[in-house]
Amino acid sequence: PVPRGCFCCGSWGLLAPRDGLGDTGKAHKSLFPGVCERFLSGILEIVELRGAQAGGVVTFVEEARGQAVAVRSHTVKPKSGHLATLLFKQFRWELFKRRVFGLCRRRARPHPVVLAQGHSRFGTSASSADKETHPHQWLGPQREIVWAYDVASAAWSRKEAEVCVTITHNGDFDGWELYGRTIPNSTLGEWLSRVLHRRNHAKGDSPKLAGLMDLLVCQGRWLASVRYAFVMSVMRHTDQASAWAPLDAKAAHSVPECAFFAEVARAFDATFSKVIESNPVFKPDAPGIAGLVELVSSELTPALSGKWHQVFQAWNMEGGVLREFCERACKCFFEHDLMGAVYEFFSRAEGTFGISVSCTLWPNSIVLAAKGQPISLAFDMERPLAFWSSEPGSLLASWPSTAKNARPKRAAEARWDLSDATGEAVELRVFEHGTAQGHMNAWAQNRLPGKLESVLFFATPGIDVRQERRHHILVRGASLAHAELEPVALDHDAFMQRWIDLWVRPEKVSRKHSDSSIVASDADTSPTRSDADMSPPRRVSIAYGSGECYGRFNTAHLHARRYWAKHGCGSSL
Repeated sequence: PVPRGCFCCGSWGLLAPRDGLGDTGKAHKSLFPGVCERFLSGILEIVELRGAQAGGVVTFVEEARGQAVAVRSHTVKPKSGHLATLLFKQFRWELFKRRVFGLCRRRARPHPVVLAQGHSRFGTSASSADKETHPHQWLGPQREIVWAYDVASAAWSRKEAEVCVTITHNGDFDGWELYGRTIPNSTLGEWLSRVLHRRNHAKGDSPKLAGLMDLLVCQGRWLASVRYAFVMSVMRHTDQASAWAPLDAKAAHSVPECAFFAEVARAFDATFSKVIESNPVFKPDAPGIAGLVELVSSELTPALSGKWHQVFQAWNMEGGVLREFCERACKCFFEHDLMGAVYEFFSRAEGTFGISVSCTLWPNSIVLAAKGQPISLAFDMERPLAFWSSEPGSLLASWPSTAKNARPKRAAEARWDLSDATGEAVELRVFEHGTAQGHMNAWAQNRLPGKLESVLFFATPGIDVRQERRHHILVRGASLAHAELEPVALDHDAFMQRWIDLWVRPEKVSRKHSDSSIVASDADTSPTRSDADMSPPRRVSIAYGSGECYGRFNTAHLHARRYWAKHGCGSSL
């Protein structure tokens, strides 16, 4: 049994434009900058105290026509060794294979934005095997026809791209509500293997979360939208996936085959292509979606061959069921981006979560969510740089300097903690060129409508939103306290209330105890609730001293562990 209070795993990562990292020359052309590897190794030295049996990391690189693909690496640490060293050694090998041994049109090149999504763990729900190690993917890379929406120009474009959704997870995923009841994690994996037509042999709870993300991330993808609409509108019970037999590995597989969903997706794609051809700036508001649903409903059945008409009859896909199916497919096609998929997941999920989610369709974005597990973010607004960790003490890490004899400088200027008590999700996204205000205005005017249309991007404190830059890191977020209801958006003012400046030491308060007790003195100098409500937020870390001491203690402890391991005293330690 896991000791009480042991968190057992931790997430970490960074998001930054490559131009601002400081690497120059040959190092700048590497698929993953060496300065990022050294920086993340310093973070992992603290985070691995939560668990260091295994670890993994994923990043994005470019292939033909600038398309992003995911490169992932796992490492299971032997009895002795340093996890960060072993992990990034294996990671460099995976990147080398992708760059050297790929075909000419598939040979990898550096992506202009560096995204690293990592995790270290101690085996709890499953052993520390390679297949149980984060980051997790259920379907893995898939080639699909994808529609991309450009917020700046409000225009649609169609292309073939590689789609790969990746997640990391801390906590316990107990179950997911579906068809009016909660499906336990033990059953969810077997159900997902039938719905997604791909079996995942990992036994832990986190791979099931990866499978649900593959089911939920649908924006711009008719194949994923059709599959999700079939699950939510046509199916009425989980046992329908196994011909009404109890779900287990030996039960029958009754979900329509992949070719059925592909054929229906082609019919949706053909209809949508006609709509875009007649109206290149089509906006899916309520009237627009209603018109698209009517058009698809009338053209879907004639477009299918006789073989698939039998599937429609077997699943009673006619009349109101067919219309509901078409309407749900159209809505999730426009609404379920990364942020929308995470919000939909939490509206039905049970358990504790500290997750990160990425997808190759949005290589400049990462979504982080916390509910019952901590996640803290740190920012350097000038570089710009954003990074995160499950252990706040690790955010005091220094940025590696390329200059000789340079004094180490702390990477983060400020820290911000997600509200894990009530639940919160945020998206970090890198925008190129222009001003931050211009990107925020474009998003507010041209964003796709949906459940999260009130969740807008904003700039972090201390940024001049009217200044032109090569890159901007903007944030948007929403509370997960009542995810099944209308979302409560995170805005700049609410974000500022929890903004902690890591460079400013707390002011010392002189206290004269005289005749009064120490407790009474503390009570006299503590601000009241009314004082806190009336005073503006102060960008001062109230936990600066304790966080600094904690980081120094952990660093010293790690050096001691390495010393004794080197001198053969690891077992006694």
